[in-house]
Amino acid sequence: MKQSKLAPVVCACLAAFAVAHCGDDATPPAGGGNNCSALASMVPGAWRPVASGTTDSILSMWASAPDRLYILGEQTLRRYNGTAFVAGPMVGLMDEMGKRNFRLVSIGGFGDSIFAGGATIPASGSAEAGVGAMLRFPVMGGMPPTTSAEVMANLGGTELRMFWGSSATDIWAVGTDQAWHYDGTRWTNSSMGITAGSDLQAIYGFGTNDLWAVGAKVYRGNGTTWTEQSLSGSTYYYGVWGASANDVWLVGTSAAQRWDGRQFNRVLTGTTGVLRAVWGSSATDVWAVGAGGAAVHWNGAAWGPVPSMTTRDLRTIWGFSANNIWAAGDNGAVVNYTASSPPRPAGNCNQNTDMTNFGDGMGLRLAATSQTICARRGDGTAACWGANNNGMIADGTRETRSTPTSIMGLTGVVDVAVGRFHGCAVKSDGTAWCWGVGRSGQIGNGMMVDQATPVQVQGVDDALSVAVGDAHSCVVRRSGSASCWGANADGQVGDGTNSNRAFAVTVSGPTDFQQIDAGPNHTCGIRSNGGVSCWGRGTQGQLGNGMRVTSATPVEATGIADALAVSTGLGHTCVARNSGAVFCWGSNADGQLGDGTMMDRATPTAVPGISTALGVGAGEKHSCVLLRNGGARCWGSNAFGQLGNGNTTSSLTPVVVSVVDRAIAIVTGFGFSCALRGSGQVLCWGSNMNGQLGRGNIGGNGVTPEPVTGL
Repeated sequence: MKQSKLAPVVCACLAAFAVAHCGDDATPPAGGGNNCSALASMVPGAWRPVASGTTDSILSMWASAPDRLYILGEQTLRRYNGTAFVAGPMVGLMDEMGKRNFRLVSIGGFGDSIFAGGATIPASGSAEAGVGAMLRFPVMGGMPPTTSAEVMANLGGTELRMFWGSSATDIWAVGTDQAWHYDGTRWTNSSMGITAGSDLQAIYGFGTNDLWAVGAKVYRGNGTTWTEQSLSGSTYYYGVWGASANDVWLVGTSAAQRWDGRQFNRVLTGTTGVLRAVWGSSATDVWAVGAGGAAVHWNGAAWGPVPSMTTRDLRTIWGFSANNIWAAGDNGAVVNYTASSPPRPAGNCNQNTDMTNFGDGMGLRLAATSQTICARRGDGTAACWGANNNGMIADGTRETRSTPTSIMGLTGVVDVAVGRFHGCAVKSDGTAWCWGVGRSGQIGNGMMVDQATPVQVQGVDDALSVAVGDAHSCVVRRSGSASCWGANADGQVGDGTNSNRAFAVTVSGPTDFQQIDAGPNHTCGIRSNGGVSCWGRGTQGQLGNGMRVTSATPVEATGIADALAVSTGLGHTCVARNSGAVFCWGSNADGQLGDGTMMDRATPTAVPGISTALGVGAGEKHSCVLLRNGGARCWGSNAFGQLGNGNTTSSLTPVVVSVVDRAIAIVTGFGFSCALRGSGQVLCWGSNMNGQLGRGNIGGNGVTPEPVTGL
């Protein structure tokens, strides 16, 4: 069964499906395990677009008060006055000699001391090279007048990218390979320890003696000297922010890094796109924004996507409080997040809260399989409902559950996945725990016996996320490598053999996985470069490499370099891409690839009409996509109403799912689908043969979405 994650295009939800294999008890019809786990960080508000009055790309944002919020582009300066953005006369800005104008890329300061950084543009026909420049704008009526701009410093080849200040006499700026400091009178170069190739992009501090600067390299400064920090991987960092000296976030081209006072720890954010800026109001309320309009939120336990209402790249973020946050980027895009109450940290959730009001600002993660669904609550516990004949709900019984039922003895959960025969979870300490059928070694404790309640997986103490197939399990580890265990007849464990594994073994090859999803007999993962690697059964083309052969080691899906989420179905695979498109490949007997045909595809093929995908789920014989506007589309088999459009007519192309709006995740299983709203409400539709719709009864399919009730 597989697991999926909601990753923004910010984010996309993956789904998977599993089928009986290796002698495990066969119950439902072949097919079924889809763990589209949605790493959703629910918040009590929403982003909305705000007219900026410009189509110039906005590179920097800074504010001294809610009615003095400035956005800056190369030749644009505008101020939000509490009602609307008004223009400042930036075009044609010249220095005091009238020889050059300026390309500005950053704005910052403290109080009414506003500075802009960038580089000079030589006059037309001049042989003079552009040089880094610092300008100061005295404030008059809230808007810096151009005519009073003062060139504070010529910086050689340095282009200043960001400012940070603790007071009017302690302002810092970084760019290229230098750092500069302002003492209230003048700017001085303070770059000792910074080496060539640093290409600094951002700075944040806790006073003048404790500073962080990031770019191609990462530095910590004491006000005099900068010391380069050692981090794993080759990630390029664009943003830095900290709640305290012992809680600092870095974001960039790969997973985020979090400093805990002793070391950096890699943390998945739910997106493989570039994150360009980060800001928070507290340790349990942190936002990051980036490519394709990505907006992800940290609630103290996990990152999760929140629709930003734009598809433009977001490059800068500024917040006044947990209830008033701004982000801006390409083509003049500006969005504002507002809320009636601040997000509550994970851990303050009443575990008896009804799932129809599950969000309340806390993280929720969904996982679906053939006929079982699990949810990670905001307090770190987990609950499941649906089929339980193999003990995959871990409540000590094998009784079907038509309402959410708590997993016994499991706390501190950050991720959960459920398959057709077993389930697994990752806890906040990095350990992995599994339960259910274990005869193929999928429990990972060295024995091949069933487990009625969760037991710890041996040799795994640094897991970030988990995926579950039919009879195998996988985790992404903090290092970026992946480990799998369990059934391996088709090479789905990825270690180059076909031998079952009762202990976790390392997947051969890639060491930069961002996300992983497990189908019944094949597995796929997204790499840090946006590529997709798959392994295991490939007889229907589900590995995406143009062949219909099985592989015991990862192979690359053809033509995918910007994947945001991957979902593995019974015999097909789908990805949501940074462009908003969805591509699928593999089995297409029921139209589950969505390309209008019933022809199998061995290479990724576009789903027509989808250009704003936020998440994707691949079920047994159908697929669904979550759109950035919170709506959903599904296609493929509709025998049980799993397309959610009010009938049971199958469709070879996407159809609109009724009722679903404001959704942030979608999952698919054997003949059913579920969506998670930002409010925390869960809606399900399709087959209810094992109570998987969560409405308190068994039987009676639902052709339109219905709310899950009872916790």
